[in-house]
Amino acid sequence: MPEFYIPRILRTQDGVEINQAELLMSEASFIIILAEPGAGKTDLLSDLAHQLNTKRYRANIFKNKVVQSTEDVLIIDGFDEVSKLEGENAIDVVLTKISAANPKSVVLSSRAREWNDSRNRGLISEYLDIPENQIATLYLQPLTYQDQQVFFDHHKKIE
Repeated sequence: MPEFYIPRILRTQDGVEINQAELLMSEASFIIILAEPGAGKTDLLSDLAHQLNTKRYRANIFKNKVVQSTEDVLIIDGFDEVSKLEGENAIDVVLTKISAANPKSVVLSSRAREWNDSRNRGLISEYLDIPENQIATLYLQPLTYQDQQVFFDHHKKIE
C-alpha cells in the first residue's frame, strides 16, 4: 500500500456519489469498481485491503492459485485483464474460484471500457447465486482539483 493515499469518491449507475468510507458499509455483496487505466483502481483496492486487514489479489494470479480464503471480503483487481489475456472462459474460472472461496462479499475492479455490465452481472449472479440487486457497479471518479493540489504538494515536498 502506498504511504500517501487520498480517499476516493465513487459514483453509482444512478449518479449518486459515495465516498470510499461508505463503500465499506455497502449492503451489496458484490461490488464492481470501474475506471480507465491509471485512474487509481489498484491503489483504492490496496487501501481497502489494508483497512480490512485482508489481501488484494490480482485476477490473473487468483485464477491460477489454490485459494482457501477465510476472508470475509475477497478483493480482486484487474478482472478485465483475465478475459483480455485468456478469453471469456477465464472469467468462468475466476467466478468459480470466488464461489469456492465463499466470501461474505467481493470487491472487484475492471477497466470500464472492457466491462460488459449486463453480461457480467448476469454471470456473477448465476455463478455466485446472488440476486442482481446485490451487485453494485460503481465508477471511480477522478481526483478533484483540491485532491490534485494535495497530491502535488505532497510530492513537491518529497523532491
